Amino acid sequence: MRRRIDGWTIILAAVLFIAADCFVALLRNCQPAEQHYEQYCAEKYYGLLDTIVYRLFASGVDWIGLHHDLVLAAATIVIAWFTIVLARLGRRQIKDSRILHRAYIRVDPRGLEITPKKVYGHIAFVNVGHLPAQEFQNNVFIQWSDMRDLEQFDERAIEPTKMILPIGAEAPRRTDALIEQDRMAVEIGEGFVYVWGEVAYKDGFENPRWLKFCHRYRCEAGKDVASGWIAKGYARLHHHHNDGD
Repeated sequence: MRRRIDGWTIILAAVLFIAADCFVALLRNCQPAEQHYEQYCAEKYYGLLDTIVYRLFASGVDWIGLHHDLVLAAATIVIAWFTIVLARLGRRQIKDSRILHRAYIRVDPRGLEITPKKVYGHIAFVNVGHLPAQEFQNNVFIQWSDMRDLEQFDERAIEPTKMILPIGAEAPRRTDALIEQDRMAVEIGEGFVYVWGEVAYKDGFENPRWLKFCHRYRCEAGKDVASGWIAKGYARLHHHHNDGD
C-alpha cells in the first residue's frame, strides 16, 4: 500500500526548498577580498565550524547553485500542489461544518387522544439542529388498518403554510379525527392506527430538506382509563414511510 503524504511533509519540503534557494543567493552575493573563499565564508557565517564539514555542506550548496532554476521550479510546483490540497480541504471542511450546524427536524409521537366520539393523533416537530429551520411546512394524517405491515400511504401535497422553527423549539400538531367506523375499531382494541405525514424546510444554508414519518400504534394496547389516551410509549416507528435527507 502506498504511503499517503502528510500535509505537514509538503509544507516542510516547500520551506526547505525556499530556504536552500535563499541561501544559495546569499552565498553568491558574498564577495570576499581574501584569496581563500571557503575559509572566509566559513568564518563569516559559521564561526569555528570544522572545515571538512563545511566543505561537504558547501559542495551541496554548489550543486543547488548549479540547479538553481530547477530547485525554484520544484519549490513552485510543491507550493502550487499544496495550495490545491488546502483548497480541497477547505471545501470539505465547509461541507462538514454545514452538516454539523444545519437545522434538523425530528418528529416525536405524542400519543392517541380517544374521546367518546373522536380519535386524534398527536405529534411534535422538534428542531434538534443548530440553526433555525426556515420555510417550515408540514402535513400530518391519521389512518386505521387491520394490517400491521401497511405499505401504501397516499402522497398528499404539503400545506402551503410556512414558518420559522427556532433552535430547540417544538411545534405540536394534531391530526383530523378518524372516521366513525375506524373509531369504533380502536375502541374495541382491533387493528392499528398510523400517524404519518411529511415535513419540508430549509436547513439554514438555503438548502431544501424533507422528511417523511410514520408512527404505528397497536390498538390492543388500550387507552388509559384516567386520561383517555393511548400513551406515546406505545408508538413504534413503522417500516414504511420513514425517510428523509
